[in-house]
Amino acid sequence: MGTDPRDHTMRRVFSPLLSLGIALLPVLAQAAEVEGRLADDQRAALSRTIRGVLIESLPRQIEDADDWGAQKEVPSGLKFETVDGKPKLSKRTKPVNHGLWRQIAVEPVEPEKNLRFEIVEARTLGPQRVAFELVAAAPLRGTARVERWRFGVKLLNFATEADAEVELRLTGEVNYRTEWRGDVNQLIMQPTIRTVDLKLVEFDLQKLGILDGKLAEELGDLATPALGRQLDKQEARMVEKINQTLAARQDKLVLDVDWSWLARGLTDYLKKLAPSVPGE
Repeated sequence: MGTDPRDHTMRRVFSPLLSLGIALLPVLAQAAEVEGRLADDQRAALSRTIRGVLIESLPRQIEDADDWGAQKEVPSGLKFETVDGKPKLSKRTKPVNHGLWRQIAVEPVEPEKNLRFEIVEARTLGPQRVAFELVAAAPLRGTARVERWRFGVKLLNFATEADAEVELRLTGEVNYRTEWRGDVNQLIMQPTIRTVDLKLVEFDLQKLGILDGKLAEELGDLATPALGRQLDKQEARMVEKINQTLAARQDKLVLDVDWSWLARGLTDYLKKLAPSVPGE
């Protein structure tokens, strides 16, 4: 019994296809699991959503004024009183302003225009779960007010300005899945922020002509760590705020997935093979 030439042709066509399919299965499965291919406008929309969440979560103002209003008790005379029928003489004291008062505050400068961010790391944690690290930066405008008091007498009073920049380093995870809704395949992302690290990376004082060198240096040296302590206090609040905002904007984290690139790739491959199949 003879072999049909068409059987040989079919084996010659589909054997490479079968081998290719087996080789590509892990790659295609991983691609299908992650995101398919998003259109440019979808990527832009996702970027806008992330920026909006970060901007909304930024503290409106960060201030350090722990030393402001410091006072000291000083003698103010004598006080005569009777205790248990006996006369008693004691010193009177009163609080007076004393010491170096520092009040430093910074606030974001048009974060809608100036905030920058990038994802610096992303790694798979398991099926449909990715860990990421994101870094953002935003310029700040700062003000510093200083008064020096000595036993109730004001010796110095001035205000100055500063340029500053804050860096936000966020870590988190994204759980994701794809599902069909009608005839549209969608990527559904559910991110969670785990940690926020805020750091003041720059604080440059301006308008220092009225200051003596020692005081200017002292103020500059104290400003960065003082504001750093205030930034540390904001971190837990920011984690909570970002996660609340992400939950409120969940509809912005559902994107249509375009799989046409996969169909086009297989179609192109079949077209390359087509000329080798003789017509009947």
